[in-house]
Amino acid sequence: MNKVLVAGLVAVLLFGPSVPLLAVAVLLHPAAQASCLDLTATVVGEPPGQLTATTTNGHRVSLDDVQLGHAHTIVQIGAATDGVGHDGLLIALMAALTESSLRMLANTAAYPESADHPHDGEGSDHDSLGLFQMRPQMGWGTVAELMDPTYQTAAFYGGPDGPNRGEPPGLLDLPNRHELTLGQAAQAVERSAHPDRYDTFEPVARTILAALTTGTTDDPVVIPRVDAAGCATVAGLPPAPVPFTGTPGGRLDDPTGTGGFVTRQMAHLIAQTRAAFPDTGWACWSPRPGTASEHPLGRACDVTFGNPIGVFPTAAQTAEGWRMTTWLQTHADALHVQYLIWDGHIWSLSRDSEGWRPYHGGGMHDPTTPTGGHFDHLHITTSQ
Repeated sequence: MNKVLVAGLVAVLLFGPSVPLLAVAVLLHPAAQASCLDLTATVVGEPPGQLTATTTNGHRVSLDDVQLGHAHTIVQIGAATDGVGHDGLLIALMAALTESSLRMLANTAAYPESADHPHDGEGSDHDSLGLFQMRPQMGWGTVAELMDPTYQTAAFYGGPDGPNRGEPPGLLDLPNRHELTLGQAAQAVERSAHPDRYDTFEPVARTILAALTTGTTDDPVVIPRVDAAGCATVAGLPPAPVPFTGTPGGRLDDPTGTGGFVTRQMAHLIAQTRAAFPDTGWACWSPRPGTASEHPLGRACDVTFGNPIGVFPTAAQTAEGWRMTTWLQTHADALHVQYLIWDGHIWSLSRDSEGWRPYHGGGMHDPTTPTGGHFDHLHITTSQ
């Protein structure tokens, strides 16, 4: 793609050791013992051998072990780079999926010597090279440097420790980064002639990231899914709820206006949680014939955070969702919470020691979509 970037000097990249493991999940029931909760810390595990996901326009993308190996490099380096965060990992994956389909591409027409370096195929876009299709003439680095996936990934992230020192600007060098959508941020780094293509790969990037955050690796790296602005201290969360002490079960009118009913425990949870998080949208009872769901039993609710259903939420909305899940987990006993599903992950009281686990759709949903993966709403189920 044709990119218009300001040329600059590129320094040699020096990588430090991986970030040490803080926790597979820091949100342990009933309360996390930390001054600031890393709301969804998960661990970079080994990549799967293959993966299939669907783009926003319905195209099925199949990725092999080579492509997922490059995705692992992108996630591992981003997780170890201060300031990248969860959204930054998604942006980098979206960019590499769009630019190269997650392959290291040589470009022998522009640089015959690029074939002398390990590569996965041939590209032909001007003098672009590698995963992110960076151009030596635009100052991103030498041919040898840009044929190294670790160097090119670090250049994409940029920042004070990046090899390009801000020129050309990487993701962390964008002053308005947090005001941009994921696709806009990718475009701001890539400067592509086709700026709208990055958003197409957001569901694929989310699927890859969920697959790589399994917590199974000998040299783990913690991914902070929410940046410092979304990090909630225990003291900063709403006050503890009043515990439920009534008789379980029963049927009360659903206070969320569905026309159905909820159990006494769920009615209590709704009242307590709404009081703590008033700027939320709720829908509980639903008939859902033919499905194994707690909604028709009055034991389940779905919660949104200012975002429409069917659309991936903003970073701020996602952070608020994790703030509520932190509070619900902390007070799971008092509110009789059985399990929670949010942002492509599931937590259950019965498997609390495992923390947050990747959510694969429960056999009913496509976890790559905003709704199927519970990215656009938090699901809450009570024990009765």
